Amino acid sequence: MNRLILNADDLGIAESTNEAILQAHRDGILTRCSLMVVGPACAHAMAAIRSWQSQIPVGLHISLTSGRPVSPPETIPSLVNGSGVLHRGFASLWALATWGGRSAREEISREIAAQFQAFAETGLPLNHVDGHRHIHMIPAIFDLVVQQARANHCPEIRISREPFPKLAGRGRDVIQQPAQLVDLVRNLPKLWLLAWWSRHARRGAAGLQTLDRVYGILDSGCISIDRLQQLIEEAPAGRSEIIVHPGLARAETSPVLEPGDCEFLHSPRRFSELTALISPEVRDQLHQWNQRMRC
Repeated sequence: MNRLILNADDLGIAESTNEAILQAHRDGILTRCSLMVVGPACAHAMAAIRSWQSQIPVGLHISLTSGRPVSPPETIPSLVNGSGVLHRGFASLWALATWGGRSAREEISREIAAQFQAFAETGLPLNHVDGHRHIHMIPAIFDLVVQQARANHCPEIRISREPFPKLAGRGRDVIQQPAQLVDLVRNLPKLWLLAWWSRHARRGAAGLQTLDRVYGILDSGCISIDRLQQLIEEAPAGRSEIIVHPGLARAETSPVLEPGDCEFLHSPRRFSELTALISPEVRDQLHQWNQRMRC
């Protein structure tokens, strides 16, 4: 079956993000979203979903790098700072999970299980699971997430593998918008690393549903109307997911978020992604893709 899913990460991380995600679903083409139960605006997200009577499918967005943990901080000392907040960067978490020994992996396992339990307590059906900054793809962490996904009857897990880009087309984009070069240089190493780890993930996810491919890793931070139209147009037959991060250009501060998260969340680019998700042009492009795949 051919299917193109548009998934918004980071529900629960900020009130403005919550509002943008629900608007993109209500007024646009957003298919589903992923909830960060450790996010400072998780309660706001749940209230908004209930008050808007939204039918958007929701998955669990595992976070071990940002937010206030579900577990008591004293039980996961390797993951939190002195304020009891999740604080490790991606590389630091990778090193901890891979070489930190049994005790570190037990702490990681404890917090992952706690986040699955916290999601269960929302009363929402668990549609899928993925990871903030794709941390669930770290092999040692992926195995722990899969264990909990099976135990919690989660039907699907994201495998963050994006096809290598058509460099000719991206070269034209950079010529027209030179600022995109910075995004490409920043995101390419992440795309390669996740593609490498995806081999382990494909083997380890046996018994869980997975999609054929994802898009939005290379374009993280720079999805415009034109870029989203291009991603939809180029999506092949099969089951694909486009990862988006809609938001509002409204500054919010939080003592439990890393500065990088705050900078990303409140960039004007987040509003550009929301604009793309509710634009008639993109809706028409998606309709054309669906029509083409039915032929």
